[in-house]
Amino acid sequence: YKFNENGGTALIDEMDNLNGAIVSMNWQQENTCIDTINSPENYVGDFNGNTSYVNLGNTISTGIRTVEFMFKPNAMRTQSSSDIQILVGRSNVNNISDWVLLLGGTDFGAQFAGRVVFGIRVGNVPQNVFSTTSTFLSTQYYHVCATIDPVSGMKLYIDGVLEGTNPSVTAAIVNAPENVRIGVHQHGGNPYMRHFDGQIEEMSFWDRHLTEEEINAQLCNSLDPENEVGLSNYYKFNENGGTALIDEMDNLNGAIVSMNWQQENTCFDLDLNTSDIEKPLTADLLVYPNPVLNQLYIRHTASKYVLVIRDCTGRVVSSTTCDNGTPVEVSSLASGLYIAETITNGVLHNARFIKH
Repeated sequence: YKFNENGGTALIDEMDNLNGAIVSMNWQQENTCIDTINSPENYVGDFNGNTSYVNLGNTISTGIRTVEFMFKPNAMRTQSSSDIQILVGRSNVNNISDWVLLLGGTDFGAQFAGRVVFGIRVGNVPQNVFSTTSTFLSTQYYHVCATIDPVSGMKLYIDGVLEGTNPSVTAAIVNAPENVRIGVHQHGGNPYMRHFDGQIEEMSFWDRHLTEEEINAQLCNSLDPENEVGLSNYYKFNENGGTALIDEMDNLNGAIVSMNWQQENTCFDLDLNTSDIEKPLTADLLVYPNPVLNQLYIRHTASKYVLVIRDCTGRVVSSTTCDNGTPVEVSSLASGLYIAETITNGVLHNARFIKH
């Protein structure tokens, strides 16, 4: 009995054995974990921390100013984490054109432990910017955007929040003969090392810097390759097989080595259905301020309504009956990306917001 009839006097047995007789029971449209459905295309790249990586070749870095993606570690990262794990980057044997996004550990320096680090070498001088967030859970995905503003320099965003800046580097990443790899470090002729242990999806490379407004507008929105200005390469990680990571821009496919696929919902894959009728994320609910720190306001037409808040994996973190015009307290939520949902006259309305 799925309880999806939304009317009538019979509760349908999906096994066709015994329908139930409904007496004075009503129907309510609501999302539960049953309704966040894995579709055949909802996949992420699963890196095993030992042998997995993707080789993107040596031309992808030319003129790049922005790299963004979603990731989730297989084990929680904290300030006590010792190992370094490479998310994506390039290493030069002479240390003159390296760039990297990594998960820092105490082996890299106590100040970097547990943090996402964006590093570039200019000549032989390392320049870094790192996240203030120093704990990354194994139960949720995080959006990372590293961008180089031609005026104000390096910037690092976690879930749309600016967490670090460095004005010393304003030039785009230059070309070099070494390959860019996802999930591993390879220094000159040395063995592969510092493998990433976790999941990655929706990785994109841009030849321009992205503003904070653009980064937040794109959070959990798949990109449109035909209409994105400055998008150079875009990897959705939805292949679920084969040895090629497809570039949606048709510029440069990646070569997959020992990487598996995992079917999993992230905020890019949420299908907020409450029945067999498709109800895509409409983003037509007005929430403010956004980002929010303590109190969130919802513009609603009803005097009372039920507000459901989901995290970026689709998990319900709160469900509250609210009075229109009264702010919703969100101070207890962890920093990150959330989805607010309400249902009015059987229609689902929703919007994404950032909790600082």
